[in-house]
Amino acid sequence: MSNEFLDDYLQREENFEDELMTWEAARCTSAAQTYFQSYYHQRTSRHYSDGALEFNNPVKIADWERHFIYPKNAHNYPDIVLSIGTGIQAKFDSDSTLKEGKTNILMRKLVPKGLMGKIGVAAQTVRSTLDCERQWSDFANNIRYDPELSARCDCLNVPLADKPPKLDDFGGIRGLKKEAANHLAKKSASDYISIIARQLVASLFYFEPLSRSKKQEKYTWHGLLCCRLSPDMHEQFFKLIKRKPVFRVIQGGKVQDPLIHATPTINFHMKTFISEVEVVLRECNVEIKIEISFQDQGNTEWNAISGFPRILENLVDPRILEE
Repeated sequence: MSNEFLDDYLQREENFEDELMTWEAARCTSAAQTYFQSYYHQRTSRHYSDGALEFNNPVKIADWERHFIYPKNAHNYPDIVLSIGTGIQAKFDSDSTLKEGKTNILMRKLVPKGLMGKIGVAAQTVRSTLDCERQWSDFANNIRYDPELSARCDCLNVPLADKPPKLDDFGGIRGLKKEAANHLAKKSASDYISIIARQLVASLFYFEPLSRSKKQEKYTWHGLLCCRLSPDMHEQFFKLIKRKPVFRVIQGGKVQDPLIHATPTINFHMKTFISEVEVVLRECNVEIKIEISFQDQGNTEWNAISGFPRILENLVDPRILEE
């Protein structure tokens, strides 16, 4: 794993009491230079400021961090990668943008980080939105070889007819809000948001295998199908169940593969949001995918639940697999 982001990686403190609190992290990322002062963290004697000048779209460093923090799970797919933009100017001079981009790179190399934010912040307002979109495009281009990963990565942004308002232009916020609402009301945007929503809902569910048995050349996994909503969210869970979710197991990687076992509607415990289930497979040590759909959608849209595709044998103690 490359160490290219180590200088920008937020190191964890040895003492829990010295960690950044949530409000402190929000204060740090809001410290846009020339507008707000950097935040001084007294417990660690460190200064923090907005990281947008280095990573206007942090998707690349976020992907790097998940590999760095969880190396054992680095080979697994994230449930979803969602980048939410703050608007991008739809019409711009591509030639001038290219020149500005090269200038930006040169400045970042020659100017110390502490001074970079104080140079031409106002002139970078439009350029920053373009950089944000460009960084997402670079990330998407790097993962295009993996269709499964690409399908889990979404970028939601709003095209703007004109330059975005300056950071302190309170009067421009109302127009920006209206422009965003008009765009999101379009069917194309609504359909895309529905795709993202289905991925997020699917990631609420996960399967916890407990044991495996073999009979007549088939492997039956006994486990728990769980929903990670908090126990006090009964109303929200009831709405999900009312939509009659159904689950299926795909073994072999292809939907038309005969090793597909569709399940009837699962009976969840309405207090724990857990259901005891069995997953029947014809082979062991093979990657499978558990997917969810809802009958109110006609079972036409399927999305993988959290943690899949996965080899179930890798999730349990090897001792329970002894025949």
